[in-house]
Amino acid sequence: MGSTVVVKFDDVFTVFLLALGAWCALSAWRKSFPTDKQILNAQEVLENHLRQHWLPDHPGGLQAYIYKRLMRNWYGQIIAQVRYDQKRARAIRRDWIEYMELLRRNATNAFLHVTSKTPFQGRHYNEMLYGSSRAQAIEDAFAALIGSDAKLELQSARENSDLDFDLEGDAMKP
Repeated sequence: MGSTVVVKFDDVFTVFLLALGAWCALSAWRKSFPTDKQILNAQEVLENHLRQHWLPDHPGGLQAYIYKRLMRNWYGQIIAQVRYDQKRARAIRRDWIEYMELLRRNATNAFLHVTSKTPFQGRHYNEMLYGSSRAQAIEDAFAALIGSDAKLELQSARENSDLDFDLEGDAMKP
């Protein structure tokens, strides 16, 4: 009455590989969404880099001002607004991580471009231009999510030059 099921080793091994592949894919999928801890770590790394204004690839001046005075506050407001919408929160977190990485990378590329002696090394200039435009796109998107006052505040900040701010991003007194 009882039937015997014969399972070959190859079948079990195949099922195991499929399950392992699905688990790895799920794990990679989960890692692609930055957690709050990853966000805090990235912010700490950037802010430590901003405090080290003696480094030649320091993102200072206007970039530091926009990050410290505008973007950091806007990120907190936006993430609070979308906290129950996981899809939008993930997108905001990804953009925020990318923005912080772009600030550091753009400063490094600008330094490498200035110090480059051959056209081959000048490729950093192209990377810098892309990174700057992408960072500005993220700034524009955050300002749009906050509202028209934020757009005006960002536009007003961009009308200044790096010389209007010290290396830590604080406005210079006239």
